[in-house]
Amino acid sequence: MRYIYTMVRGDDGLMHFVLDAADAGDHDGDGIEDQSDVWEVYSQTDPAMPVALGDGRTPGHASATSEPASDKWGDFMTGWAPLLIAMAGSTASSAWTWKPVGMSRT
Repeated sequence: MRYIYTMVRGDDGLMHFVLDAADAGDHDGDGIEDQSDVWEVYSQTDPAMPVALGDGRTPGHASATSEPASDKWGDFMTGWAPLLIAMAGSTASSAWTWKPVGMSRT
C-alpha cells in the first residue's frame, strides 16, 4: 500500500479529502507534499470513486480502478470501501492505493 485516505462528496458536489494517513512532508523526493490537506478538493476523479461514494441519494458500494490512474502523487490503482454515516445520511469512502508492479513513476 502506498496511501490510505478517506474522502467525501461535499455539498458542492466535489470530492474532498477528510483524512489522510500519509506523513506530512515530501518523503519520496518528488517535490509534492505526500499528505493531502483536510477538505482539499480532488479533481482527478477515477471511475471507481463515485461508485463507492454513491450519488447522495443511494449509498455507494465497494469498487476499484481497473487500470492505473494518474494524479499529482503518481500512477496508482485504487480500491474503495464505502463508510456509511447514518446520522448525516451520507457516505464517505476510504481508499487504499497501490503502485502496480513495473510502474516507474513515483
